[in-house]
Amino acid sequence: MILDLTLFGLAVLMAVLAVRADRPRPPALDPERLFKTVQASLLRNEVAREGGRAEAWTERVLASVLYHPAGREGWAKLEEPTSWVPPVPALPGERALLEDLSRLGPGLPRFGRLFGGDPVSRVALLDDPATLGPAWDPAGWLGPGCDWDAVATWSPPVRSALDLRLGHLRFVLVDGGTDAAGAFAEALSEAVGDPARVHVLPATGPGDLGALARGLLHDASDRVVTIALGDAGPVVLDALRTDPVLRDHTAAVVLDGCPLGGVPEEPPPGLSVEDRAAWATAHLSQEAFDTELRRSVPWFLVQRLTPTATPPGDGRVPWALQRIAEPPIPPSGRRPVAVVDLGPVPAGAGAPPPSVLARAILLVIASQSR
Repeated sequence: MILDLTLFGLAVLMAVLAVRADRPRPPALDPERLFKTVQASLLRNEVAREGGRAEAWTERVLASVLYHPAGREGWAKLEEPTSWVPPVPALPGERALLEDLSRLGPGLPRFGRLFGGDPVSRVALLDDPATLGPAWDPAGWLGPGCDWDAVATWSPPVRSALDLRLGHLRFVLVDGGTDAAGAFAEALSEAVGDPARVHVLPATGPGDLGALARGLLHDASDRVVTIALGDAGPVVLDALRTDPVLRDHTAAVVLDGCPLGGVPEEPPPGLSVEDRAAWATAHLSQEAFDTELRRSVPWFLVQRLTPTATPPGDGRVPWALQRIAEPPIPPSGRRPVAVVDLGPVPAGAGAPPPSVLARAILLVIASQSR
């Protein structure tokens, strides 16, 4: 009898492992490049639906999708290209890019050279994503029928694959006084196919987020994705720092155009924006955001940029201060905070439509799901 139970248990275990092995596993892709490639693909379908030709798509992509393969630490490249030294080894084309930027004035001239004014940047955004190779094929981590054309048209196979992978997620948009929350919530509701999974919360206090999240967790597998817009960033991170139950039920955090000031605790009064950011970074640690189970929670960072802003940023918050450096991993090896930089997006009217950004964020989250 005992032997029979043992054999039965082994058979069940093998069946579970077989199912897990058969499930598409996402490869290790560059998250920013994936985020921007998905945007460009979705814009192709947007232009096609409007009756536009290839030239219209090219103009739309170069105007609203900001990406350069050698654009790491782009805030420093745009602000001080003569003094910024690339790590060794330099990326392909990085030194030539710095030389060109150093000959241009700040603001729009350098911005245009980095984003869209370089053949390397144009090829990365406008070339057929299928040329990136099999590892980048969405079918490899979403499932059959989910190639790049299916992504561009947001076809039923893509929707079904996302529902299978992300159906346990509930999305909370915490609005920091922007004008974008309503439109983004509507676009996200359409993308997931269920408005009941998307909620908007004003950034009033950290306790409100935890209370709302608890009301959304009906099943043991349910998890929350919190999307902080603008000045909501400090409120969201303070909620996560002070609420271990919220942390344990958080699948991902998206910080969109958020300043660092006041994260994760209220700093001493009278500090400059730069000093507030430095203070916040010093008080951000892996231990402060630890979870009950040993796992990493992706914190996706998106920065908002205005082409003419000097220093680079959205005209209010510099690009460099819309970022959070990942805290050092302690001796325990626990890494609950996994910072994933998705790079810049135009501020204001120059940004891609909310539907494009919502779908791109969903696909990036799915690509990080294991």
